[in-house]
Amino acid sequence: MLKKAKSMMGEKEKPKKGAKSAVPVPEMTALPLKLRADHAALTEKLHQYWVKLHGYEDLRQAIFEEMRDPLYNARYDLTLAESRELAYKQLKRFGELGFLRIEDLEKDPERVFTALEWLGSAYGSSGIKAGVQYFLWGGTIQQLGNAQHKETYLRDFNTLRTPGGFAMTEMGHGSNVRGLLTTAHYD
Repeated sequence: MLKKAKSMMGEKEKPKKGAKSAVPVPEMTALPLKLRADHAALTEKLHQYWVKLHGYEDLRQAIFEEMRDPLYNARYDLTLAESRELAYKQLKRFGELGFLRIEDLEKDPERVFTALEWLGSAYGSSGIKAGVQYFLWGGTIQQLGNAQHKETYLRDFNTLRTPGGFAMTEMGHGSNVRGLLTTAHYD
């Protein structure tokens, strides 16, 4: 049992004398450089595949350049309030620069997903906040709102001059919006 556990953890059992490995083992001194070269080549191939599959190279390049700004540096020393403020600032900037646009949710959703992927990779909380803003709040108004709702709430949506939120409550459902059983009816 101990041998099996060690094997599962990556520790190798000693081969029996005269036994040959079924898998060729690279020379250890060359391995790190080879791995780095392989990783760089694979990363480039994945990037090319992603662009070929999804496009949006100009958008991705513009976002990549924007994310060099210190606003997007990883931070792990923030209070809850500071973390929320950072996520808000990042999302606001993405909207102001046109990376995220509510109109694309209907016209070009893959563009929205591309921008969200990058924003969420910078700071997970920003990705969550963007999901609430664009899908739960903005998407609801876009899909279910009348012309007056859209004009009132979506005009300043992308710049976060009109930030949104989403709330739900029903015991035992956590964040399962589709599983809610309660409905509201206007009198």
